[in-house]
Amino acid sequence: MSKKSSITILALGIIAGVALSLGSGVLAQRDQKAQLPTEELRAFTEVFDRIKKNYVEEIDDKTLIENAIRGMLSGLDPHSTYLDETTYKDLQEGTKGEFYNGIIVGWEDGIDIDHSKTWEHAGNGGLMVDHCIFYDNHRNFKEDDSLQSLETFMTQTMQHNIISPASSPVVTPYNFTSPNYKPQNEALGGAKTPTDPWFTTVSFRGGVDPNDDWTEGWTIHDEN
Repeated sequence: MSKKSSITILALGIIAGVALSLGSGVLAQRDQKAQLPTEELRAFTEVFDRIKKNYVEEIDDKTLIENAIRGMLSGLDPHSTYLDETTYKDLQEGTKGEFYNGIIVGWEDGIDIDHSKTWEHAGNGGLMVDHCIFYDNHRNFKEDDSLQSLETFMTQTMQHNIISPASSPVVTPYNFTSPNYKPQNEALGGAKTPTDPWFTTVSFRGGVDPNDDWTEGWTIHDEN
């Protein structure tokens, strides 16, 4: 899949351990065993050592490593970043952003909003989840009586989601030995056009092009 694919999320609970990612059930398998870049790692180690010894202020190893990771990701593209444990917790408790064109299949709970700050973002347009398809989840939306209605938000405030369609939006998501994540039926159209020119405009929803399954040939799938 091109790095400039449309903003898409393919969330498959049967093989995933973390929402909005393919998680531990999908393992990359290259044709050739990856070799560590020895010379580059040696250069990194030398720079690390010099900074630690000569920086104007005392700095600990954890800070150096985390900043190195952030620099590595930010150098790849403007949409990748590193979240440490504290930042990730803050994100969970006040999530905002725009999430479009996702396919959420086979989860215990498709989406759960359980923090008042996140609901505040949902109410003022800071959180958008639209043009998504929810299919064959135990519950599409986990409700919390102390907060607002998540189903109302996802079906009325967000007006382009498809909830529990009659047919699967993915070809064979439950084939544990050779799944096919290509979109079909309603997922072949209805995608939101991205406003960021960094992303390629597509018509399908989900994370796999119907004419080019980028998962074929380099992934294996753990049935557990």
